Amino acid sequence: MSSSLYETITGQIVAAIEDGAGLYRMPWHRKRQDVTNPVNLISSRAYRGLNIVTLWMTGEAKGYGSGTWATYQQWQQKGCQVRKGEKAAPVFFWKKLGGAEDATPQPDDAADRPFFVAKGYSVFNADQVEGYTPAVPVLSEAERIARAEAFSSPRSLPRSAAAAARLATFRAGMRWRCRSSASSAARSTITACSATS
Repeated sequence: MSSSLYETITGQIVAAIEDGAGLYRMPWHRKRQDVTNPVNLISSRAYRGLNIVTLWMTGEAKGYGSGTWATYQQWQQKGCQVRKGEKAAPVFFWKKLGGAEDATPQPDDAADRPFFVAKGYSVFNADQVEGYTPAVPVLSEAERIARAEAFSSPRSLPRSAAAAARLATFRAGMRWRCRSSASSAARSTITACSATS
């Protein structure tokens, strides 16, 4: 990996730290929807490692509303065009070089030992391109109903046998005691319940 790529990524991290955390907002309360998981447009694979942090910082700083990223050539393969003047975000991957594929490295075979080299490349966000429409999965009515029923069913929650036994014991041992009190000012009846075991 070239020193300029190291410097770029380190500079982004330092700038984010210096800016501070700011006001924390839960991811599901943000307007942007899928920024939490940066994925590649062509392979649909999620980016890993430091690339996630780099793409998060870039997306947050520029206000991107999508977590879909791709190289210039990948966007062109999909018939999209990166807008003029847009800046790419740096990402990298590790490539194994040297050494035999199935041989275990020996301490005295320094020349045959494999080593890794970081290769950097640049990606653009979906918000930086023209002509891209994200694919929306189309489900039949039967599939939608089945998914909704599976989601709302209490059996859809994974529960261990021990947890189920503890819950049943808790429910069986719970007794509800209710009392009524009349407010002299409003003359209304309020029912207060408390659980006792």
